[in-house]
Amino acid sequence: MVRFSAEDEEEEEMVRGGGGTKRKLSGSGQEEEEEEAFKIAAQSRDLEEKRRRESSSTTSGGGGISATIDPDVLDCPVCFEPLRPPLFQCQNGHVACSSCCNKLQNKCPSCKLSINYSRCLALEKVIESIKVPCPYAKDGCKGKLSYAEHLSHADTCIFAPCFCPMPSCTFSASAQLLSSHFDDCHRDSFVRLPYDVPVPIFLDCKDPFCVLRGPRGEIFLLLNDEGCMNSGNRLSMACIGPQGLEGALRYELAVARNGDSLQLKACMTNVKKWMGSYPTNVFLVVPQDFQVCGKVIVDIRIQKQLP
Repeated sequence: MVRFSAEDEEEEEMVRGGGGTKRKLSGSGQEEEEEEAFKIAAQSRDLEEKRRRESSSTTSGGGGISATIDPDVLDCPVCFEPLRPPLFQCQNGHVACSSCCNKLQNKCPSCKLSINYSRCLALEKVIESIKVPCPYAKDGCKGKLSYAEHLSHADTCIFAPCFCPMPSCTFSASAQLLSSHFDDCHRDSFVRLPYDVPVPIFLDCKDPFCVLRGPRGEIFLLLNDEGCMNSGNRLSMACIGPQGLEGALRYELAVARNGDSLQLKACMTNVKKWMGSYPTNVFLVVPQDFQVCGKVIVDIRIQKQLP
């Protein structure tokens, strides 16, 4: 058994730190060396933890980095569209997109030197590596897009806001939420319309449009340009939704009166917001003689082209 004197017991103390406990003994330099070792070990652990936190906060998937860049340098100086490979440069390093080079007969728009189809591979690599979020990320789109494609994606994104066409209604959201909005707020303002089945619609000749609801919740507009050239009504159709649906649907309009008939077959136009304008290239003109008590009876059939 080891015994300590009263003097030793007074000098004895417990020192905690660095995850351990040690006894300080007088008469030697051992306690100073041990204390210094504990401090160094604790500092080393703290430094390593700090480096780990900084590393995890500044790096992302694939070791990518975040940076700020002026988007003007990523657009063609001629057409102002996003640059996309292949990119060509003149002897002075001025860059233009391939379509503009052809239009300018391979003359640099900045210095007029010949471009000679010299590829700017470094800039191509930079542009291909840049990923940007969808403009409608806050609305739910999770896509990470190349800079060259982000604008075209925005036109077709299913999260792009679509606007309610009803008078005095300011609601806007994705096409799916717009469909739910009609269920909640305009339940008596639309006619349900199945695919591939003709449905008669009694259209008031003074109404600018009639709202139709597709089997999957699509919102269609039967547009009525009343008083067209004082010869009757000009009818056409549009679907409220992203442009990605363009051409996916075909429709048929048929009007009959006293043995005479009129018919139109066309592709559906897509709009995100109806601005009160009417198509000028595809429409069905219905003369006033086809009206019945201020109404036009239109048989509508919508054919879905894509699954």
